[in-house]
Amino acid sequence: MDDNEELENSDNSGGADPDNTGQGDGKPEITKEAFNKVLAQRKQERDKRIGLEEELKDPAKLEARLAQLRPKKDETPQKSLDIKSLHKLMGVIKDLDEDEVDFITTYATGLGKQPEEVVSHEQVKTYLEAKREKRRQEKAVPEPSNRAAPVIEGKTFNQLTADEKKKHFSLEGWRQRRVNNQSE
Repeated sequence: MDDNEELENSDNSGGADPDNTGQGDGKPEITKEAFNKVLAQRKQERDKRIGLEEELKDPAKLEARLAQLRPKKDETPQKSLDIKSLHKLMGVIKDLDEDEVDFITTYATGLGKQPEEVVSHEQVKTYLEAKREKRRQEKAVPEPSNRAAPVIEGKTFNQLTADEKKKHFSLEGWRQRRVNNQSE
């Protein structure tokens, strides 16, 4: 059955809405113009699909299509740094650490610009400020000391009994140890 015959049959079917107002079944009315427009679009899509399927069957056509889509190596000119741009770049990165330079070059590459152009972008400034603030905060906090708790007779201070603490840390205990050491 042809698509045009379907249209004619659907117009003469006398369905749920015989007066064609579109209010009986809650569906909007489909005009012949809209139907023909959709039908033409579907025919174009079908023709395009058939053409692509034929292209897939022929390896020579497929290779030609791939060659069109692949970027050619000679098309991308290599950018060489001249003295002026090198001087600008050195002026930009002289105060930056390696992570910041990596971020700027990656960001510039993503935008397709030179690193010295990207430094003034708001996102780059925000990143650099946050990174530097984090570094300042890390330097402001002193390194924890690794002082070990004193170990006496194989026990830490908290493990000693009250008598042992008195013996080792009181004035009496100190005097007694001193006397014992002198007598030996």
